[in-house]
Amino acid sequence: MKTTLRHRVFLLFAVLLIALSTSVTAQNNGPFVKVEQPSVAGIELVAGDSYLISWTDNLTKPVYIELANYGVTPNTFTQLNPSATGSTWVWPIPAGIAPGNQYKINIFSSVNFAILDWSDNFFSIVTSATGSYIK
Repeated sequence: MKTTLRHRVFLLFAVLLIALSTSVTAQNNGPFVKVEQPSVAGIELVAGDSYLISWTDNLTKPVYIELANYGVTPNTFTQLNPSATGSTWVWPIPAGIAPGNQYKINIFSSVNFAILDWSDNFFSIVTSATGSYIK
């Protein structure tokens, strides 16, 4: 009898710990978006070519993608795609875009702009590649 009671108390305690752990984990894993590419330092994108923008998220609605140019005053923000779905989008960079080395991609939830991320590092937009590159 004591053993059965002890097992039940232990089982109840284990269930409570699991429930508490699950609750804390759920709070830490709220909605998010993370820019994956372009995000690495030293990237050069050639104006007139197309490149893949990629991200991860756990959102149920599309994301909003914008280009931020921090190399001009005032900074400029250009909408690229207001409702991208999936986890990648092909960006055809216009040939006439201003070359610069302080660009970032910003990605927002299309429902809640407080859920966002941006490139970890600046990337450059150039008129021609300076070295070998992947297209």
